Amino acid sequence: MNTRNHRMSVFYQIRKKTGLSQEDLGRLLDVSFSTVNRWENGKQSPRLDFKQWKTITILLTGLGIDAKDLPDNSFGEIKRLHKKRPEDFIKE
Repeated sequence: MNTRNHRMSVFYQIRKKTGLSQEDLGRLLDVSFSTVNRWENGKQSPRLDFKQWKTITILLTGLGIDAKDLPDNSFGEIKRLHKKRPEDFIKE
């Protein structure tokens, strides 16, 4: 694992794998894109309510990722996420 990926925000990793923009993720979580940006850059710690956590869980499930694969904080590599190929996410 390289250092850059290790310091990558969980939100950034989810966004990139799902193809969501910061605005899209913000809309899903009912926050502004600038809030998502601050989370990704480590300028603000996320404080998710139940509805937001449920949305993240649904996104993770769609990616085949379990919450236990998340790092202990909002920065760190999501286990198994980078081992999947893009075609693994396409449903026919």
